[in-house]
Amino acid sequence: MRFSNWLLVLPTLCLGVVILTSFVIFYAFRRGRQAISQLQQDETNTSADLDENTNLNSRWARADLAENNQPDSIIEMAACPACGGENPAGAAACAYCGRKL
Repeated sequence: MRFSNWLLVLPTLCLGVVILTSFVIFYAFRRGRQAISQLQQDETNTSADLDENTNLNSRWARADLAENNQPDSIIEMAACPACGGENPAGAAACAYCGRKL
C-alpha cells in the first residue's frame, strides 16, 4: 500500500476500535447495573420473607437453646503439688509437668 492509503486506513481502524471498545464498556456497565439491582431486589425479598416467618416464641427468640445450663457431671479436680496445675482426680500424672500425683 502506498503512504496515502495508510493515511485513510489507520484512522478508520483506530476509530473502529474505539467504537467497539465503547460498546463493550457500555454493555458491561449495563449488565453490572442489572446484576446489582437484581441482588438488591433479592435481598429485599429475603428480608421480607424473614420478617414474615419470624416467630417470637421460638427457642432462638427466647434464648433457650440449651435444655439446662448445668453440666451433666461435675469433675473433681486435684492440684499438682509441684506446679499447681489442676488435674482430674485419680490421674496418675500431672498433665502440665508430668510429675506423678
